[in-house]
Amino acid sequence: MLMDTATNITIDGDYLQITGDGGDSYRGKAVIMAAGSSLRTLGIPGEEEFNRRGVSHCATCDGPMYMGQTVAVVGGGDSAADEALTLTEYADRVILFHRSDELDAQSVLRERIAASPRLRCATTPRSLRSWAKMP
Repeated sequence: MLMDTATNITIDGDYLQITGDGGDSYRGKAVIMAAGSSLRTLGIPGEEEFNRRGVSHCATCDGPMYMGQTVAVVGGGDSAADEALTLTEYADRVILFHRSDELDAQSVLRERIAASPRLRCATTPRSLRSWAKMP
């Protein structure tokens, strides 16, 4: 799982191209938005255009569609952590993008994330580049 602030989402063939605020880009077939307990948007280019076409707001509802894929979750609180953990049941890799050095999620969720081999957090541009090297 990686953490970053997404600044742009565009289509690149069959993939979504996600750009982080550090300038790094990531490709995936889906992006899971985890913005908290009520539906919130990030207000970034491409977000509205790809809503329900790769941008989702419910890992429980849409997780099975991402079986075996790499997905990104945007957020750092309890909701994002929970959605990311749910997605590990389906996705091969889950990247949690977050804007600060530490997740704001409860310690039990942070511990589960740290123990998950399919989950990575991105907090710096350097860690963002390493997401493709996940086992």
